[in-house]
Amino acid sequence: MKIDTILPSSLNNQDKKSIQGKEKAPGTSFEQVLKKAKNSYQEGKTVSSVAEPCAVYAPLSVTPVQLTNSVSTALNMAEDALNSLEKFGEFLSRPVTQPNKLERVVTEMSSTARKLEEVVSSLPQESSLKTMLEQISTLAAKEVAKYERGDYSG
Repeated sequence: MKIDTILPSSLNNQDKKSIQGKEKAPGTSFEQVLKKAKNSYQEGKTVSSVAEPCAVYAPLSVTPVQLTNSVSTALNMAEDALNSLEKFGEFLSRPVTQPNKLERVVTEMSSTARKLEEVVSSLPQESSLKTMLEQISTLAAKEVAKYERGDYSG
């Protein structure tokens, strides 16, 4: 689709006027507003259009998060699993990938998924971290199963 019809040189006068818009209201140009404010300031008046200062609020209190060993370990394992999934995806996107490299990544991903499942079981049930880690573990296990089933063999 060509857009030559909306170039400024191709518009007729009526279209140009509708694009340019209507005339501004009197007294609304920047120079006029500035002159009015300057005159009011010199006369000692305050300009009514200036907003009052905002109230000052106390900063929000932030409580530092303490990472326990199990949470820290779980986060590291999740990062490892995501890195393995990313490597796996990169290898699959390449037309020529050595099977032994792909096999190593799948083995690494499988091992990480199993370890992650063990760590997830030690986290509290209501933890949102647990939900996220379960999803990562499930995704890694699913990709391993698909690879072992032969879904990715050409």
